Amino acid sequence: MQSDVEQVNQGCPVKGSVLEVFGEGSMPANFDTAWGIFIKNSGQWVICDRFNHRVQVIDPIKLCCDLILQFHAFPNPFNPVDVTVDEDNDKYFMSDYGNGQVVVSSGQSKILNCFGRKEGIDPRGICLSPDGFIFIGDYNGYVRKYNKSGEHIARTEKGQVSLPYGLIVNKKCIFVSDKGRQCVHVLNHQMQSIRDIGKGHLKGPMGLCFDHQQDGIYVCDDNGNRVVHFNCDGEFLSYKGQGQLDNPHYIALCKDNPYILVVTQAHCIKLLYI
Repeated sequence: MQSDVEQVNQGCPVKGSVLEVFGEGSMPANFDTAWGIFIKNSGQWVICDRFNHRVQVIDPIKLCCDLILQFHAFPNPFNPVDVTVDEDNDKYFMSDYGNGQVVVSSGQSKILNCFGRKEGIDPRGICLSPDGFIFIGDYNGYVRKYNKSGEHIARTEKGQVSLPYGLIVNKKCIFVSDKGRQCVHVLNHQMQSIRDIGKGHLKGPMGLCFDHQQDGIYVCDDNGNRVVHFNCDGEFLSYKGQGQLDNPHYIALCKDNPYILVVTQAHCIKLLYI
């Protein structure tokens, strides 16, 4: 019997279909509040499982869990919000809301570094830029830039952003979803504002990802129960998944199929066929 993922890969579901592939629970490949997601070049999904206090690495073809990252060395329970992976060095960078830090580990759950406490961060989204810097959405009202060693390099000015959540970065720009101002800020790599995207179309933007040509972005609109597609100049293109998503958190585009969006929700993972 084919899995839902295999059916989508073969083009069986119609455009606009939404399929639930992983549900609620504490067993491997179940989730209790799924948040940030990163898709590796291998196709594996790396997903933050917040209230199970772990990060799971999922095989989407076999529909099983390949790896679980868990940590018990901190004052408070590990509470991962978002994750990015330096695949060249097998390093996982995880924003740990529970302890106000970024945790860096190997694929064997060995803690390599922790940073961000010195700056008092309240971390949300995290991403790795093409030139090797770590960008973090600090819910205290900043976007912060670190090197891979955890050294704080720069931040936005006070008042420049409000409540930053998701982040994605390409060679030119940083895209930051702002739940406070209900928009996506576009910054340059010097953390200067370029434009805002999505005002009037977003009710609670969280995770975001580039489309397959990287000339547009998809944004999880948490309070709007949908995904919103814009081009990089800020023009609204379409709504996706209306009536089929329930408070979507984070989002990623499948590596091997540019017509599948993987969307995390409170207690499940869904595939949005675009």
